[in-house]
Order: sequence, then structure tokens, then C-alpha cells
Amino acid sequence: MATRTYWLLGALTAAACAEPTAPLEHTFAYVCDSTVGPNLPQRPLLYPQRTRTRTYRTSDEVLADIARKVPGGWGGYFFQDGVFVTYLVDTTKVAEATAALFDFGIHIRGAQVRQGRWDFAQLYDWKLHIYAQSGAPRFISTDIDEVRNRLVFGVEDVAAGDSLATFFSSLALPCDLLVIELAATMVAL
Repeated sequence: MATRTYWLLGALTAAACAEPTAPLEHTFAYVCDSTVGPNLPQRPLLYPQRTRTRTYRTSDEVLADIARKVPGGWGGYFFQDGVFVTYLVDTTKVAEATAALFDFGIHIRGAQVRQGRWDFAQLYDWKLHIYAQSGAPRFISTDIDEVRNRLVFGVEDVAAGDSLATFFSSLALPCDLLVIELAATMVAL
């Protein structure tokens, strides 16, 4: 199995009442598996399938379902510098993706299209796969980040980030899948 170290940047912004401080930078590293592709490995599930008992669907579930039906590997969309931006894994499918998304009430005509590594459904599936692993160290936030086209895990301190990076290294995750960052904490004034 070929592996490489993938460096991830994290930042913590400290808030102070009188004097703002500079962000604290720290790099977290995890060993990724360059032979693992965007889809989950074809192997038996190590955990039982959960049955859904709730009646609502999260926005991530809805967007993952849409991504499974849109040609081109749609990675979500966001607004940046006054322009809508969207990711497609296959940028030759812009017309088909635009038409399919329109049918779901998502209008990306005129949006800036960027080459993505992941579609939203793949990110969602990898997130669930990671959640299902036992022994995961503590993290305080997670997000499917459409801007970075990555999973983002927030930790409260450097020790937690290093522990999470070590844990991720044991999972044989694909490269360029996730970012570990120090999450800003709220300060009561």
C-alpha cells in the first residue's frame, strides 16, 4: 500500500476584549492511502446498518441524494466574492448538471464551475464511514465543506488534533479527503 503524508493547516483565532491577538497556526499530518479512490472501499461493513427512526432528513442527506442523481459529480455550491461557485468532478458535464440541478430547484446557470475531487455524496459517505469507526478521538465539530471540497474536523487543542490525525492514519483514508483544524472557541465578554 503506497502512502504519503498529507499536511493540513489549522488555525485558532483567539478573541480578547481589549487587544486582538494573531491567529495561532499549527499543522496536523495524517498518513493517507494514495491507492484508495473517492468511493468507499469494497469490503464488508464493519458495523451494522442503522435504521432511521427520525422523520426528518438533514440538509447533508438531501444534498447527498441530489448529488447521486446529478451528472458530473456535483460537489455542492457556495457564494464567494459576489459569484455562485460549484464543484463538478467531471467539468465536461456542466450543461447536464445545470439542467439536473434546476429540476431540484438549484440554479447554477452562470456559476463559476471548479474541478472537484469529490462529489457531495462521496464526502457524505466518507463522513459516515469515519463516524462508524470505533475508538475515534474527540473532535468538536465536523462539516462537509463545499468551499474546500473536503471534510473538515475541528478540534479544541493541538493534542486533540494530533490524536485525531493519528487515528485517521490508521483508517487507510484516501488522500485529499479531510482537513483537521483548530476550531475557534467563543469567549464570553
